[in-house]
Amino acid sequence: RPDLVLMDVRLGAGMDGLAAALAIRDLALPSRVIMLTLHDTPEYVRAALAAGAAGYVLKDAAASDLIAAVQQVLDGRA
Repeated sequence: RPDLVLMDVRLGAGMDGLAAALAIRDLALPSRVIMLTLHDTPEYVRAALAAGAAGYVLKDAAASDLIAAVQQVLDGRA
């Protein structure tokens, strides 16, 4: 039961990141989810947040932005 899960919107064959975030939310797991992805579209952002993700960070973001997002999510913020 990790505190934080970083995953892509697309995970390959089988379950994608959105379905995995939904499963974490629906199982009421304590894990917070941040999507770390290349997909820079409002549709993916909205879908990720609707699935229960607490954050959405692009893979080309600065390391400091990713660290800040992790700290914010672990502090209970989105």
